[in-house]
Amino acid sequence: MGFGIIILGYILTLLDTFGGGIVGCPLMAYGFYRASRVNSRFGICSIISLISLYEPVLQVMAIFKVINSESTAFSTAHLVSYFVKLALIFTFYTCVVEIAREGKAEKLEKGAMLRLYFNCAAFGFMIISAFADLSGMQLFINIAYVVAGVINILFLWDCASKITTREQMTKDRLALKRIDDEERKKKEKRDKKASLSKNSSGK
Repeated sequence: MGFGIIILGYILTLLDTFGGGIVGCPLMAYGFYRASRVNSRFGICSIISLISLYEPVLQVMAIFKVINSESTAFSTAHLVSYFVKLALIFTFYTCVVEIAREGKAEKLEKGAMLRLYFNCAAFGFMIISAFADLSGMQLFINIAYVVAGVINILFLWDCASKITTREQMTKDRLALKRIDDEERKKKEKRDKKASLSKNSSGK
């Protein structure tokens, strides 16, 4: 389906300080590509995931002193990454909302909207902190990033169990129909036996 791959990729991107995003971003892109069978807009998430690959590449280059992590260019690239991540999160959650509305899954829709609002607030805080001098606020920025990450992972896990492809839905319907047919045949046999037994006792 793709959500399991997305979860693994997203966890790796949260370890971006160690270059985890170099593997995580392509994994997310592939996962969203597979999920695009459910909703074509997940394909946009796949493209954004590939675009976001530039940041972990820069992180690794900074670790090996290829580029200066204190430079204005690096700081600007890091700031842009917040907008890219927010674009990815916004596209993902709006896709889920669209799917939920089509399937009349109000609980899933409300859950997606609430998490979207939280992510917008968290990333908005991070973006503002990059422009304003918020000395001593780094701890809160890190907490906001981690909390948003955990919330997104848990929701992705929820999506993995609730959102499926049309092919899988067809398989599920056929499986349920087969079970119903088997139960109906068993009931007919029981009724037939009961009828024969009743007729025998009547004689």
